[in-house]
Amino acid sequence: MKPSIKLQGKGKRVVRRVGYSSLDSYHYHEVLDRAFVALDHWNEYITQHPVVIKHCKLRLACECAEDAMMRVYQIAATVEDENLAEVQNAQVKRP
Repeated sequence: MKPSIKLQGKGKRVVRRVGYSSLDSYHYHEVLDRAFVALDHWNEYITQHPVVIKHCKLRLACECAEDAMMRVYQIAATVEDENLAEVQNAQVKRP
């Protein structure tokens, strides 16, 4: 089950988190992939839009959002790498 997001007054977000009983390596790769897809779509359909390119304030706001999405992607990659290392270490320690 995916988390559901409700907007409540003046842009405040409330996220109802639905936990997974266990996370596997696919979950870690999935979040990395989805971060990439979101970033790619943002760049292609928003940042490169002629209206955004024309208006400096809008372009700067879009670039800030894109920078934040890049950080999310990089952190997701780091988390995936750390999870992979944990899995590999656990496999090595097994008798």
